[in-house]
Amino acid sequence: MYKIYLLVLLFFSMNFAAFTVEGNEGDRFYKEYTPSFWIVNKGSSEVNGFKIYIFIDVYQNTNDGEYPFNDELSISEPVLHGGKMSVKRMSAWVYRVAIDYSNVKIAAGGRFPAKGKYVTFNAYSDNISPYKVASRGAVFGNFVIENLSKKVLFGTRPSFKERAVGLLKNFDYFYRNHNNSGYDADFILDVEDSNNRTGVKNKTDPNPPGVTFLGGKIQFSYYPQYYEKLPQVPFDYVVLRLDAECPEGAYPFRRRHDTEDSHNANTVRGPIWPNKGGDNIALEYCFMPKKEKAELKYPFEKRFGVFAKYSAQNILHTELYIDDEDDDNNNSWHWYDTPESIQKRVKEIMYGSSNTTYHMIRWNGFPLKKSSPVNEIPASSESPLVAAVPTAPAIKGLSRSIVSVELKSAGDVKVSVVGINGAVLANVTEKSLQPGDHQIKWNSGMVPSGRYIVKIEQNGVVNAKNVILK
Repeated sequence: MYKIYLLVLLFFSMNFAAFTVEGNEGDRFYKEYTPSFWIVNKGSSEVNGFKIYIFIDVYQNTNDGEYPFNDELSISEPVLHGGKMSVKRMSAWVYRVAIDYSNVKIAAGGRFPAKGKYVTFNAYSDNISPYKVASRGAVFGNFVIENLSKKVLFGTRPSFKERAVGLLKNFDYFYRNHNNSGYDADFILDVEDSNNRTGVKNKTDPNPPGVTFLGGKIQFSYYPQYYEKLPQVPFDYVVLRLDAECPEGAYPFRRRHDTEDSHNANTVRGPIWPNKGGDNIALEYCFMPKKEKAELKYPFEKRFGVFAKYSAQNILHTELYIDDEDDDNNNSWHWYDTPESIQKRVKEIMYGSSNTTYHMIRWNGFPLKKSSPVNEIPASSESPLVAAVPTAPAIKGLSRSIVSVELKSAGDVKVSVVGINGAVLANVTEKSLQPGDHQIKWNSGMVPSGRYIVKIEQNGVVNAKNVILK
């Protein structure tokens, strides 16, 4: 089952204010659902204007043997009683439905809409599975109600700090250790069929990670990873974008490949959004600027490759040439708001008009002394998910009120409880803890029973463990 960790909802403190949501809030649904709900002001003061936000997760659990391509959420036939609705995609897997009631007043003890009426709309997504979570369907919930000063009156305000990116994966490693082909983001480009010159130009590394040659086609394969900010190294590099935005500090851009027009056989597989397939392939990227005096020599573990033009000890370089369709060629770039100075640096790494050249590198030295991110190894049992370095903190246990941890060094500690769909259901930070065993309190009131990953981070080192919460 594909473990996606491209989605992060960082829950802050619960706000048990005067508003409550009643009706279908908390029901489970899949594919198509028509919720009906209303809100009640149980406080002692009138509320003059408010906004309702509903966060809907469209990630499809893969128990049925399928996985999503380009998922969409459609909203229709709303009955809003004067409100104004908008829908925005907040991350790869979460949509936000916003209903603006700026001109509506609710008296103390009042109900909106009036008794016997309700707010409703029709929601539909192909990628909400009947097998999602531990029971049937997805939960209709994650309500947040704010007044016009943005004070939370009900619910918890989510934040989307970690963003999904795709790293070129080492085929040999993943086939040997994970056998997870098909759950990654794969792009097969049916390039020029006549006099095709697609291939490796620079022989320093003739087998770059994430690249397979299939006759007149070329396949790129990416492994999703999640970052608030991409690691900085002494060189510029580029990764695939798999989320609504790039991680903090990275610049977005797009490269459109105008591939073979005759007998086109482009193929895309896995969670590729916001990239697009079809007769042509549009790839979204994130550019991470270099840091001259960065301590890291390479941004990721040895198993991953990146797009970069850089030469150094223990780094192998590949120059890859893509022979795109030459007749009526329509390759293009789209830069969003990326500055021209960054555009020039991007084109040191990947460039071309009628065809495309990519520069790629990978680490070839000793394994990097760095703890693995939580989502690099699939969960299989109640055991550690990463091989920690000697100073790594450890998760010893989880109950409804306590997370037991063991620390090898002093420092601030961050503990996260992560669901199977990548949502961070709880975050706890403790300051200035000393080495030894600690019992960290957390609030599990909004977390249903099930299997979770508990992630611990201290002094830049990450460790994790699979747990079952009863």
